[in-house]
Amino acid sequence: MKESLFIKQNKKKWIDLEKHLASEEKDPDKLSDLFIQVSDDLSYARTFYPNRSVRLYLNNLAQKVYSRIYKNRRSRWSDIVFFWKEELPKIVWDSRRELSISMFVFILSVSIGVFSAIQDSNFVRLILSDEYVNMTIDNIEKGDPMAVYKKSKEIDMFMGISLNNLKVDFITFASGLFLGIGSILIMFYNGIMVGVFQYFFIQKGLFTESALTIWLHGTLEMAGMVLAGAAGIRLGSGLVFPGTYSRIQAFQRSAMNAFKLLMGTLPITVFAAIIESFLTRYTQTPDSIRFILIFLSLIFIIGYFIVYPIVKNRQGFSPLIKQTKITGQTYTKPNEHNILSDTELIRASFSMFHHFFFSNASIRIITLTLSCITLIFCLHSYLPEYIDYREWFFFQYFFDTKLPIYIHAINAFNLSLILMFVIWNIYTQVSIKRDSLFHFFLKHFYKVLFVSVLLYCIVFIDIDIILYLSIPLFAPALILIAAVSILEDCNPFTATKRTLYYISGQYVALVGIFCMLCLFMCLYYLFVESPFTYFFIEFILFNFETEPETIRWIYISFYTLLHYAGICYLLPLTLYGTIWKLYSLKEIKSASDLTHKIQLSWSEDK
Repeated sequence: MKESLFIKQNKKKWIDLEKHLASEEKDPDKLSDLFIQVSDDLSYARTFYPNRSVRLYLNNLAQKVYSRIYKNRRSRWSDIVFFWKEELPKIVWDSRRELSISMFVFILSVSIGVFSAIQDSNFVRLILSDEYVNMTIDNIEKGDPMAVYKKSKEIDMFMGISLNNLKVDFITFASGLFLGIGSILIMFYNGIMVGVFQYFFIQKGLFTESALTIWLHGTLEMAGMVLAGAAGIRLGSGLVFPGTYSRIQAFQRSAMNAFKLLMGTLPITVFAAIIESFLTRYTQTPDSIRFILIFLSLIFIIGYFIVYPIVKNRQGFSPLIKQTKITGQTYTKPNEHNILSDTELIRASFSMFHHFFFSNASIRIITLTLSCITLIFCLHSYLPEYIDYREWFFFQYFFDTKLPIYIHAINAFNLSLILMFVIWNIYTQVSIKRDSLFHFFLKHFYKVLFVSVLLYCIVFIDIDIILYLSIPLFAPALILIAAVSILEDCNPFTATKRTLYYISGQYVALVGIFCMLCLFMCLYYLFVESPFTYFFIEFILFNFETEPETIRWIYISFYTLLHYAGICYLLPLTLYGTIWKLYSLKEIKSASDLTHKIQLSWSEDK
């Protein structure tokens, strides 16, 4: 083609692109498509007109488009700054009603705690326990009333306090599922405890010393508690007040915003634990310094969570804040050729989870029932006579090395079934030619069983590692190996090689989406381990006269069913998002969709 004809054919397109670049409002999708077309034209010009001015013109035009597309693209660090600077203040402003309710409940409950302690001296022991009260009285007599903050080493104390306070925040948040009432009740109980705790030292004539010590870390800790309570209330508000949305859609909207509010709470809780572990123990610090630190903490809370959102609302929030998208009632399959963000992956996970929830429901119920019956009989003969079911029953006993080996075999087999069904559901979404379910299982189940045994061994080796290192580091890669070996129909060794190629340079992102989706399972188990479930069954059994042995059977059956139900029905939520991340990783490596668009544009130009 002659250069003049090439220019004539594409001149209008280039002029339109220059006008689009000069305009104030730009359509990102259109800009991306134009960039592909200009890149195509530039490649053609480099081949046939390497020394002509048209190549220089197209090169400059392509650089302008590329700059427009990527100059405002934020890095991960910028995303974090943007969240704290723009997005979280808007969520706080939108949640001002829930924050007001949470603050009112906290102040009211603290007042009730103080009033009750004044009216009844035994109320302090009822709330704080005899053991703690006696220990504190003993410390007061020794001349060190705050010795409780000096008993443990700094690091050990920090780990223990952080995990406990984060657990409380998550339970407070998850309890909002009960129409927000659960969060209010937990706030009420914790507020009463704070009021009683503070008045106990007032009774002993230690108001100044106790206040300067307790509120050194307590200012941020209580603020975190109020924020977690507000997040829980907002979580339940979508169910109570759906507005013009359906109840499910309203819950999606409230849950996403509530979860972001909770994420903004967690660093404050951790920082409070740092102060409590490393600073509070130095009670000999001058009162003026401790007062200044408390005052600065209070200024930060008021400034960031009250004043700053008001100022931002008056100035106008950033237009770059993404609005929470509500998925429709009908299921829409995600596009496997798109590179999805973490938010889009979580939304896609919930969409698939909802769509496939009743898929193969009968098989899941049979598996759950058989597994529970086997475990109930085994655990009944193995567990000690007395068990505190509120203290991590699941992690203490389900992975105990003293359990018979066949129980662990059943657990690994059930895990492989769950993973197999999830991969089958994704296979039905992406495959044109499909095997039957029976043939699919017959052909691929050994691959998933092998990976599931490895996953279970990670859990089985050491219960401490599971919480801090092993599962987040190894599980996502093992899950993808199983998925690649089936979805790309290759042997496990080839699948391992391909998976390592896909995740190279992106492993942190893979672990990140896995951990974020695991949080929803963690919320469920935190709630199961909370006093709510324990009080529920206690309330039921209170109305019946039963033998102690029967009560023991009921407790073991109840908690086994709850914990196994979490695995059978919530683990797929994590697996959907983790496996679907595979397609984003593949697109990043191969850019197959971009290549297809370029080829399509090339064909159209011809």
